Amino acid sequence: MKEDNLLILKKIFLVVLDLNDEQDMEQIRKIDTHSWDSLATVSFQAAIQSEIGIELDIQELFEVTSFKMLDFLLSSKGY
Repeated sequence: MKEDNLLILKKIFLVVLDLNDEQDMEQIRKIDTHSWDSLATVSFQAAIQSEIGIELDIQELFEVTSFKMLDFLLSSKGY
């Protein structure tokens, strides 16, 4: 993923999941993060569209289970 977009994605995760700045993004997984629910997934969709400019299908996002997986998804789309 482009470095600028990676930084934006990290900020989105921090805000949407209410995480602290010291959190290792590479270790964030849905199963371990209580605040990662369906509302957070919809918030990810809106924030990614607004901040990065890519419109993701909500079903794609519901299948994402980690920060790394979302990074890979965006990278595969050229972002």
